[in-house]
Amino acid sequence: MPLKQELFGKTSTGEDVYKFTFTNENKVTISVLNFGCVIYEIKLPDRDGNVVDVNLGFDNVKDYEKNNNYFGALCGRVANRIGNGEMTIDGQTFKLSRNDPLGGHIVHGGFVGFSR
Repeated sequence: MPLKQELFGKTSTGEDVYKFTFTNENKVTISVLNFGCVIYEIKLPDRDGNVVDVNLGFDNVKDYEKNNNYFGALCGRVANRIGNGEMTIDGQTFKLSRNDPLGGHIVHGGFVGFSR
C-alpha cells in the first residue's frame, strides 16, 4: 500500500505540518505527523469490523503546540526523566533545561523534545 501525504496544518511560526498515512490490507491505518514525530492516529477494526481510532490526539496543529501531555509523541532522547536536570559522562557534568515544574528534572527530552 502506498504512503499517503497530506497537509495537516501550519505551526504558529508558519511551518507546514504534514500527515503521513499508511493503511494495510487488514484495514489497519497509522498516521504520523512531522510535528516532531507524533503518532496522530491508529485505526483498527473492532470485532464487528468497524474501524475505530484507538490513539489519543488532537485535530489541529494549534492544540499539538500547546499540548503538555505528549499525546502521540515517540520516545526520543529521553523516555522519562533525568534527575535534577544533570548528567555526567566521562567525568564531565552537563546541566540540561529543566522542564518539570514539580521536581526540577528534565522530562521527555526537554522543552523541545521529539514531541515538537
